[in-house]
Order: sequence, then C-alpha cells, then structure tokens
Amino acid sequence: MRQERTYGRWMMLFLLVLLDVGVFLVDIYFIPENVLPPAPYVIPVLISAYLLPPSLVAAITALSIAFQLTAASFHPTPLWLVSLYAASIGLVGFLAAALSHRTRREAATAAQLDSTITSMADAVVIYGRDGEILRMNPAAERMLGLSEEERRLPLAGRLPAVQAETEERKPIEPEDTPPARALRGETVRGMVVVLHRGERTIWTSASASPICSPDGTLLGAVVTLVDITKRHELEEQRDDLVRAISHDLRNPLTAVQGQAQLLQRLLRGMGVEERMVRSAEAITIGAQRMNAMILDLVESTRLEAGQLRLTKRPTNLRALLDGLLDRSSGVMEVERIRVQIPADLPPVDADPDRLERVFTNLLTNALKYSSKGSEVVVEAVATDGWVTTSVVDRGVGISEEDLPHIFERFYRAKGTRKTEGLGMGLYIARMLIEAHGGRIWAESHEGEGSRFSFTIPVAVSNRGTDTD
Repeated sequence: MRQERTYGRWMMLFLLVLLDVGVFLVDIYFIPENVLPPAPYVIPVLISAYLLPPSLVAAITALSIAFQLTAASFHPTPLWLVSLYAASIGLVGFLAAALSHRTRREAATAAQLDSTITSMADAVVIYGRDGEILRMNPAAERMLGLSEEERRLPLAGRLPAVQAETEERKPIEPEDTPPARALRGETVRGMVVVLHRGERTIWTSASASPICSPDGTLLGAVVTLVDITKRHELEEQRDDLVRAISHDLRNPLTAVQGQAQLLQRLLRGMGVEERMVRSAEAITIGAQRMNAMILDLVESTRLEAGQLRLTKRPTNLRALLDGLLDRSSGVMEVERIRVQIPADLPPVDADPDRLERVFTNLLTNALKYSSKGSEVVVEAVATDGWVTTSVVDRGVGISEEDLPHIFERFYRAKGTRKTEGLGMGLYIARMLIEAHGGRIWAESHEGEGSRFSFTIPVAVSNRGTDTD
C-alpha cells in the first residue's frame, strides 16, 4: 500500500512537470509576441497543492518560475514585468505549499479520529445538524442494527426502529432523546436508555454533546452508548439478594432474638444461676449484632443504588440520643457514654432513624476500641447553619496510615485495633451523613484516642420532607 502511494505521488509529479513543459512550449512557440501571464504557469502549482506534499509543491513552484523566466528571454518583455510575473508565481506557490500542509494535517487528524472511533468498544454515532447519521462505528452498527434505509430517516423516524425507553420503561419522546437534546445545544451525561431490537433488550448509558465550529455555529452532534446490560442484570441480582437477606435472614433472626429475651425473663423468674441468665443474654446480644451487620449490608446496597429515601424532619439531637441509649442498655455499655449537648442546640434537618444509625455505629466503634471503664463523650455545637457533632474516646487511636481509609467499605484498620465486624460501620455512617448533605471526618493519634465528627444542617422549618 505504501509503495502504491509512493508510485502514485511520483507519477503525479511527472504529469505536473509535463504540464509545466507544455505551458512553456506554448509560450515560446505559439505566442511569440508577448510572454504569457502567470495564470497558466500557476495551474500545475495549484493542482500540486491538493495532491503533493509541501516539499514537492515548492519544487513545482520553482520549476514554473524557471520556465516562465526562460520563456521571457524569448520575448521582448520589460524586466520589471518579468519580475512581477515571477513574484506572482512564487506567492501562489507559497500559498499552495501552506494549503498542502494544512490539507495533509487535517487528513491526518481525520484519519486518527476515524481510527479512534472505529477501535472504540462503545457505540459512537455522529449526527449532522438536521439529525441525519453521518458516521457510525462498528460497535454502534452492531448495537443499533440500523439498515441503510433506516439511517437515512429523520431523527424522529428512526425512533420506532429501536423502541427507546427510559429507565422506568416509559417511551422516550423524540425531542427528549440524547441526539435531539444535543442538537439543541445541550450536553447529556449518563442517561439510561433501554433499546429494543427484535427480541434483544439492550440497556445503555447514553451521553451526547453538540459539535460546534469555533464561532459557535452548530454543526451536528456526537452520541456515545455504553452497553450496561450486564451491569443491569447484576443490579437485579443484587436487589434479589438484598430482598432475600432483609427478609429470609432477618425473620428467623428476629425469632431467635425474641425467644432468647423470653428465656432471659423466664430464667430470672425461676431464680436460676446468674451464669445461665448471662448465657441467654449472650444469645440476645449476638442476635442483635448479627442483625446490625445485616442492616449494614442492606443499607450499603440501597445507598450505592440510590434507592435510600430520607424522611427528614426537625430532630432534637439530645432527645434522639437519650432514646437511643435507653433502648441500647442491653447491647452497648451506655453507662460509659456521657452526652454533652447544650439545651439550646437548634434541631437538625435529618431523618431520625438514619441519624440514629450513624450514632449507633460511631458509639459502638468508640466503645469497642477504648479500654473498659473509659469514658466516651458526645458533643455538639451549632455554627453558621450547621450542627457539628463529635464522638470522642480515649482508646488506642488510629495510625496515620489507616486514618485516610477508615471510611472506605470493608476497610479493616491494622495495628493495635481489634478487627471485629465487617468493616462497614464507618462506611455506612459516611454514606448516610453525605446523603443528608453533611460531611464526616476523623482526628486521631495512636495511644491518645479518636474524635469522629460530622455535620448536619440546622432545620429551617417544622415541615417534614421526603428526599431521595
């Protein structure tokens, strides 16, 4: 292929030289009275601008000037006119070389772009300003399966061919499709579009952007489609698993916990040994801990899938904590927890159940990693429309190596800290606080304890709202 291009280039150069020679011969033999003007001599130069590289354009230009000057010697032509003609040919040659360079650079860029689009695993479709399809890469051809006739249809006419639907499986109106929005100047990112081709159903993540000239004129649009069918199938499997965990595992666990609590009361009423009562308590505590781990798994899955609903309302932190500690006396060492929350602290805008989950995870963590008998303090202060709450312990602390990672899912701190649980508690706390619009962080020094703090916005009204 490269040899063929080289042969073609030299053949074209040879033909242009012959054309130059022909103009020269016409000049000296058929028009003896006056030298030809520059126009005939620049014809080979102009042709070379589109067919040859700049170096050969310069060679053709030099040859044309040489022939023109030689022809001038056969005619009684003033020197100034000859010089003007030669300068004109030279100027045209310079512009032709520049045009050749630009044409070849644009051709190289177009080839690189074409190669990039062709090699992409995701579907790429380029539309003209009227919605016509200008270019589709092989991935798009396989995904959409449009025939040549369907490609020539207007944008709205192609929609029935793919039966595009939203994530909620509702038909997408023609004006709401990613290419239509991009042709209106909008940028679309990650829009879920469900396509139907025959018996195939393809879940895609569509992104689209307008193509504009440097002066802002709309030239068309480019759309990319990422096949997320397998991811969607995995998400459905995950949802099925979450339903199984939350129902099939928690129901028998609730029965175990209830029977263990009943056994505790019976044993106390019978006046049996304290050792047997503590054994029944251990069953209850173990069931509660297992239930907490199941809740962590379910909660994290819902958070990551964007399925968690927050029922926000003005919430009194002190009252929430007092209620939590009263209900947790059999599970946590609540006697070690000291609450230092001012009475005039404003209510926060939060979902009480989710905020209680945050406190449970932070307090459990603080009690677990601090020595028996040491105090865990809960503090809160309001500043600039936010309430900052801190849980402070005097435990083993967290190493500098672990500190940046403790809010990551399944992360287990190394060093002197015990590694109990799934490593989900702090991750769940972070996700829940961020869902409220706040942030959470930790400060710690090994051997001196830790301070976990988070922010929640102050409530601005007494009207509850539901948010996703």
